[in-house]
Amino acid sequence: MYSRVELSPRRSLAISSPDPLNLFNDAHQPANAQGTAVAFAKGLAGSLLGAVLGYFVFDFALGNGLYMMVAPGALVGLGCGYLSGVRSLPIGVLAAVIALVFSLFLEWHFLPFRADRSLSFFLQNIADVNKMDLIMIGVSTLFGFWFGRGR
Repeated sequence: MYSRVELSPRRSLAISSPDPLNLFNDAHQPANAQGTAVAFAKGLAGSLLGAVLGYFVFDFALGNGLYMMVAPGALVGLGCGYLSGVRSLPIGVLAAVIALVFSLFLEWHFLPFRADRSLSFFLQNIADVNKMDLIMIGVSTLFGFWFGRGR
């Protein structure tokens, strides 16, 4: 099977070898609602596995003086997108929500406010968190969405 990539309406580029990675074929999409539900469940499981891995990566990096807030969200998205096996916008949104909640959890868990270490105080005063940290949480959420959409 040979694939063709459209460059413009008049020109195309022939790929001279078979497409072993299935990059240009959407045959891997689920055909029915049951397949979609299975892909959604696999994506959820993958995002939770990515979150566990992201926790340890963030803990290790922070212990060595490196603030890697983008890594947990990216790992959530990579786990979700890889295990779901499909390209899906709703699954990407699921990964983004998990990445956002998880990034906020990590920020609170490892870097709480000195005045009060409770989660409720942290969420009520989230605007007082360093602006660069909030940007990193946003980028982490964006990576979670981008990678969570799948292949």
